[in-house]
Amino acid sequence: MERCYFFFHGSTHSKGVAILINPLRTLNIEATAKDLDGRIVSVDLIYSSGRISICDVYAPNDCQQQKKFLLNLNRYLISNTEISILIVGGDWNVTLQAMDKKVVFLGDQLYIVTNSQ
Repeated sequence: MERCYFFFHGSTHSKGVAILINPLRTLNIEATAKDLDGRIVSVDLIYSSGRISICDVYAPNDCQQQKKFLLNLNRYLISNTEISILIVGGDWNVTLQAMDKKVVFLGDQLYIVTNSQ
């Protein structure tokens, strides 16, 4: 494997995502993709027993932007990855306390509710 990292950042260098792959592993790169904002990068790999997609995300910390990001991420994953075997990791910018933020689905709509104290 000649290249073992995939990195992308937005236009202001304020965001960035990366995937590092051990060059000693026997993997073939099938495809790579990225979003336009520097918040998502993915790579599809072929290995001895199948295919796998790996995706790294950097979610915004603003609640309204998170809602849009999650909807865009869903579309991105369906369009750009092998979702039968998919690993998604990264910085989700979520709070540790359940009382600070909730994500609620009502039908096909996603709502992020914040604690306004």
